Formats: sequence, C-alpha cells, structure tokens
Amino acid sequence: LLDLSKLKAGKLQLDQVPFSLENMVRQITHSIRDSHDQKPIELALSFDEAIKGIVFKSDPLRIQQIITNLVGNAFKFTEKGAITISGKQVAEKNGIITMQSLITDTGIGISEEKQELIFNEFTQADTTTAQKFGGNGLGLTISRKLTELLGGSLTVESKLGEGSTFKVVLPLEKSEQQTVVPKA
Repeated sequence: LLDLSKLKAGKLQLDQVPFSLENMVRQITHSIRDSHDQKPIELALSFDEAIKGIVFKSDPLRIQQIITNLVGNAFKFTEKGAITISGKQVAEKNGIITMQSLITDTGIGISEEKQELIFNEFTQADTTTAQKFGGNGLGLTISRKLTELLGGSLTVESKLGEGSTFKVVLPLEKSEQQTVVPKA
C-alpha cells in the first residue's frame, strides 16, 4: 500500500544500479516454485542468447516486484500444466535495450471483458477469486504502475479456462560492468 501511495503521489524514487535480469528471474522463479512444489506444474525458463550474461542498469528492486507478482500469480492461478517465462531483446538504440518478458501459464484464465479491469485497484477478475485464491487486487495495479514508471508497459492476453500471458516491455540501459554467469 505504501508503494501504491508513493506511486500515486509521484514520490517513488527509482535507482539506477547494475544487475543481471537473467539471474533475478531465475532466483525469483525457483523461490516461488519451491513454495508451490506440491502442484504438478512444469516450469520453463527461456532467455534470448542476445541477453544472456548481460548486466543492465535500472531499478532491480522495482523490476523484482513486478516479476515476483506476475510469476506468483501464475503459480497461484495454475493448478496443473505449465508456466513459461521468457525474455528477449526486441530493440536496441543508444545503449538502451528494450526487453520483452512473457509470463505464460495454463491456469484459470481471464475473460476478455475482465482483462483491463484486473489492473484497477482492489479489483479481481471474479468476485470468488479473492475467496478461493486470496489477495486484495493490488498486485497487478502496482506492477503496471511500476512498469510505466520505468518507461515500459504491462499487458495481458488470456482465454478463460485456458491460461494467460502477461507481457512486460521495459527499456534497460546496458551497463559497462562485466557480464555475469547465470546462477543455476
């Protein structure tokens, strides 16, 4: 709630520090996977060769919040099947790499008429969602606002009963720091 208040007031400060997006995504997904290990869900991570080992400069804490929410939701709303997280470079100009990350699941999905509503504060796709899965309907609101603050976008494509794909597009500065070896 504090982040949401700061976002609304335009008072949230962004950092510019080096980090490995690939390592961050691996750590987040494995941590969340461990807490959902009883679910029969296949997890696949895929990163473009063009971005493997690259160190970026941006606000890793805010990016971590976005990814943690999206991956956490994918596990929360998927009982069985698969979750795929991919990252690729879609553009590069003047040292800024535009990254696209897709978080795709085979979960409950979202009806077309509810897809934009899920980004509103305290809103979930269905009134029974909070009762069955928990949550207060702020995660996607904060994630979208953070993505926009970082100069990017967050969208969803989904089919009810078939799953969802959340697309995050972010401009990230390529750091002068050495490349990093991804952690397993």
